[in-house]
Amino acid sequence: MKRILKSKMVRIICAAVLTAIWLCQPACAAEPDSGGQADAAGWRQVENRWYYYDESGRMQTGWIQAEDGLWYALDTENGSWVQRPVLNTEAVIHLLENAIKRQGYYQDEQQPVVVREDGRNENLIYMSVRIVTGPNDDQILNTYEVNRKSGRVKAAVGGNFNLYDPDSKTE
Repeated sequence: MKRILKSKMVRIICAAVLTAIWLCQPACAAEPDSGGQADAAGWRQVENRWYYYDESGRMQTGWIQAEDGLWYALDTENGSWVQRPVLNTEAVIHLLENAIKRQGYYQDEQQPVVVREDGRNENLIYMSVRIVTGPNDDQILNTYEVNRKSGRVKAAVGGNFNLYDPDSKTE
C-alpha cells in the first residue's frame, strides 16, 4: 500500500513540475529581459547584443527570416545574433540567398529559385542557384565556390563577393 501511494505521489509531483515548466515557457522564452517589450515582434538590443522575438514575445534561436526577407543566425543557446556564423551547408544557403537578394539577382523569375549544395571538400563548398522547372527538374542559373574559412565567394558568372559582407566586391 505504501509503495502504491509513494508511486502516485511521485506521479503527482512530476505532473506538477511539468505543468509549471510548460506554463513558464512563454515568459521564460522572452529572456533575456527585453525591457518590457517582449510582446512586440522584432529585434531588441539588450546589453549590446541583438535578439529577435516572435509575435508571441518568444525569443528566437537558430536561423530566422526577418521582416526584411533576409536570414539571420541566432545562437541556439542564448538567442543572440551571430554576425559570422560557421559556414556549414545551412549557413551558406541562407547567406547566399541574402547576397542574391541584396544584389537583386533572380528576383523576377517566373519559377521558384533555389540554392543547393552540389559538393564540398576541406576548403570549399560548391553551390548552385537553380530555377525549378518541374518535379525533380531544374535549370542551373549560376554556380559558386564558397571558401569555408573566409566566406569568399567565386561566381562562375558575375562578380565575386564575401558572404559576410555581400556588398563588397572581391577579385
